[in-house]
Amino acid sequence: MLKKRFLIIDLLKAAKIAGANATSMELNFALAASLTLIDGKPVVYEDFGEMDLDDVMSIINVFGESKNFPSRQPSTSSTSAGQQDGDSQK
Repeated sequence: MLKKRFLIIDLLKAAKIAGANATSMELNFALAASLTLIDGKPVVYEDFGEMDLDDVMSIINVFGESKNFPSRQPSTSSTSAGQQDGDSQK
């Protein structure tokens, strides 16, 4: 269950928890943990390391479907390269 709407402050807190050298996956896990309740109790980022992978991916998938969770956008280099070649997607 989601704790609340995603706010920028949540992203900043997750970045601090995940650390300065965190990968995007670690940052997403920290953010998902900070916004998730399981059995009414908050989840701690470190708990993800001891959870079943299927359970963690289920949580991440909920966030992937949320309009409030950051998602990856296509890089401009890959989309602009196709446009420069005159290719169009159908």
